[in-house]
This record gives sequence, structure tokens and C-alpha cells, in this order.
Amino acid sequence: MKSLHCTFNPIGMAPEVSLTLPSSKSEWIRLLLLRAMSGEALAPLSGNAPTDVQVVHRALTSGLAGRIDVQDAGTAMRFLTAYAARFATSPVLLLGTERMHARPIGPLVEALRSLGADLSYEGAEGFPPLSVRPAAMREGKIRIDAGMSSQFVSALLLIAPTLPDGLHIELTSREVSAPYTEMTCRLLTTCGIDLRREESTIVVRPGTLAPPDNLSATADWSSASYIYNMVSAGAIKGKVRLDGLVLPPDSMQADSRAAELFGRLGVLTIPTERGIALCYRHERQAEDFGSANMRDCPDLVPALTVCCLLKGVPF
Repeated sequence: MKSLHCTFNPIGMAPEVSLTLPSSKSEWIRLLLLRAMSGEALAPLSGNAPTDVQVVHRALTSGLAGRIDVQDAGTAMRFLTAYAARFATSPVLLLGTERMHARPIGPLVEALRSLGADLSYEGAEGFPPLSVRPAAMREGKIRIDAGMSSQFVSALLLIAPTLPDGLHIELTSREVSAPYTEMTCRLLTTCGIDLRREESTIVVRPGTLAPPDNLSATADWSSASYIYNMVSAGAIKGKVRLDGLVLPPDSMQADSRAAELFGRLGVLTIPTERGIALCYRHERQAEDFGSANMRDCPDLVPALTVCCLLKGVPF
């Protein structure tokens, strides 16, 4: 959390707490790349930006050359692989921690190679580290397995408008974390790109990216899930204000589903002018949480699981 302050109601009443959450890492990284591709100079980052955001920002502002260490930042590795394949003007080595070198990236690499990219593995086949050399990429029609990571699809979508005739993507399996692909599509559309999606096909036309001046990352729903947890469990009493959060259906974040899911555990979500407010209502809590398919929002599982266990609610 970037800041915390409390205001107290009159004696005998519960306190009102106001929290400022960090910005969504997923939105932030996509916006950095979109602004860079539009030719816009990137503003300096604050010191508390997430690692993924810092890695991408540093790569984009330092000339995209030489060794780029993404550490454990999986989003940075996938997105920078596509970005470097498209825009690098000198060789780039993308590497990270030992754990990062065990995370697969083969489907993305093969898709980029089919578009003319020059990439090679510096270790095990299908895994980082990766060498990227300048190459002329072309438009094309590609097929990619979307069942391993939505980041492969988003990485390709982000560079698609810059290809000579755009890109036609066919998803060959059921998507995981599909809302993150939808987030990328919505941001591209907001930046003026002609994009059409029909079931398992996404077609992106070439175009000039024009991010609106007021377009910025909204507050992070993944972080908000832990505040919901504490409110439901009684660790925070009274009303909690969370500014900057956008409720469904307007939110681009899959984890905005927290409002509905924690509603089963007694947390009332109240829209405000600046975001939302939370408060606990015992009478709203279900005796049995029931079931929920978390395929699209797995980051909510820890907070929900702990909350159900602490409250003795079957799930």
C-alpha cells in the first residue's frame, strides 16, 4: 500500500479507514509499452513501482540493448520478448533468475519466428534465457496455444498494430486468464486501433497508437482482495474506503470479481465518487460459500481460501 490514513467518527461509532492501493501492474505494463510504441516519452517511475513495471520501464528507457535481467518478472519476460523481436536495433539477451529460466516461453517464440523474428535459446529449448537479434518482421496469420498463458497472446497483440498489415491470431485451445487478453484488446481499442474478435479469432489492423492523455492504470484489485479478507474476518472494523477501484463491468481487471465473491462472505461493496467503500454485514454472509470457477482470476484464491477457513465457511 502506498499510503494509509484513518479518520474517526464520533465516540461510540466504528472508525472509517481510507486506503490508497497500488496501481494495477497488468494495466501499467501494457500502458508503458503502448506509450513507448506511440513515440511518447515515458515519465520517471516512483520508487515503489512493482518489479515487473520497473524492469519494463528500464528496458524501454535505456535503449533496449545488451543484457536485460527481468529477475522473476514473468510478465516482463513475455512482453519484452515480443517487443524486442519487433523493435530491437542491436542484439538483446533476455534473462532472469533460475526460476524464470524454468518457465516456458516456447509457444510465443515459435509464433514470433513465424512472423520473421530472429530468436534463439541460450539454455534449454523452449525456456529463457533468449537471444533476440534485429530482424524485419512481417504481417501474418498465426495459431497459438492459449491454454498455457494469456501473456503469450497479449504480447503478440501489443505489437500487432505496428506490423505492416497487422496480425490475424487464431487461439487453438481454451484460454486461461481470458480477461487479461480482453484487457489488452480494450486498451488497444482505446488507443485507436481497429481490432475485431470473434470467438477464438482476433484480427488487428495496422494503425498509429494514440493513447489518450488521461489514460492511466487504475487501482489494483488483486491487492484489494486482501483488504476484503480483513474486513470479512473482522481484522478491520467499520467502513473502509478504497479509492481508484473500478467496479465491473467497467473494470478491465479479472480480480474485480472480488466484489461478488467476498459478498458471499458478508462484505458489502458500496460505489463512491472516487472508488468503493467496504463494510461487513453479518446477515449477508452465506452459511456455505458454494463453488466458484477461478480459472480467470486465480490470484483471488489465496485470500478467499484463508477467509473461508478462518470463518469456518465450507467452500
